[in-house]
Amino acid sequence: MVRCAAFVFLLLFLTFAGCSKPPDEARIHAAIDAMVEAVEQKRPGDFMEHVATDFSGPAEVSGRIDVERLLRYHQIRNRNIGVVVRSVKIQVRDDRATASFHALLTGSQSWLPERGKDYVMVSGWRLDDGEWKLINARWQ
Repeated sequence: MVRCAAFVFLLLFLTFAGCSKPPDEARIHAAIDAMVEAVEQKRPGDFMEHVATDFSGPAEVSGRIDVERLLRYHQIRNRNIGVVVRSVKIQVRDDRATASFHALLTGSQSWLPERGKDYVMVSGWRLDDGEWKLINARWQ
């Protein structure tokens, strides 16, 4: 009887654990990871799935179309692109969030990086129809 009760408890736990959504911070972190993978794999469409239609950024990348152009430019310029994201800090407040992190971007025509730059990124996110979307970003 004890084994049966333990088994039923385990089934209920797994059922409810599978139904729950990950916390918002984890979902935003997963979106950032997916965007990194999209850059490295040269899939701008996959990257842009995480960018809101009303995205705004600094003057040189002021809108969504500028983000896609920048991605495509670096894909043409670099056979290999590397991205290392570290020190991610995410703060969620209702349907808005801020994610700040360091990003090391490298590019090359061969397997060794020929150029690279370390950026401090601050990004704004909004919950749209259950998905977290990037609405703004700035970097230095």
